[in-house]
Amino acid sequence: MLSSLLQIRNAGISTGGGTAIRLGLQEGVNSLLNDPKRRPLAEPTILLMTDGQHNTGIDPEVVAGASPTNFMIHTITFGDGADQVRTQDIASTRNGEHFHAPDSVTIAAIFQQIAATLPVILAE
Repeated sequence: MLSSLLQIRNAGISTGGGTAIRLGLQEGVNSLLNDPKRRPLAEPTILLMTDGQHNTGIDPEVVAGASPTNFMIHTITFGDGADQVRTQDIASTRNGEHFHAPDSVTIAAIFQQIAATLPVILAE
């Protein structure tokens, strides 16, 4: 997804201020399914960070629930107008958790909390 964003920025294309949460989520799902560098023992997890204002495109819950692949989605919203109900629904479709971060200190704490829940597999 980062490479897609850089391509858009480098091409001088404006994002127009719309938030299509589904597109970011779909990019994450595609990475989980198709990334040749994916580690087979890693717990597939998507961390969706958003202002929570989905206002363009297909409903993100469709993507979250459609894939047959087993993965988890955690959602983090920020900002006063975040649609926390929607992002809680997205997280719950994949047994993830929803968090709201009113400030950067809270975001750091959320990252630590999520990291502590991911399984660790030791291999020789």
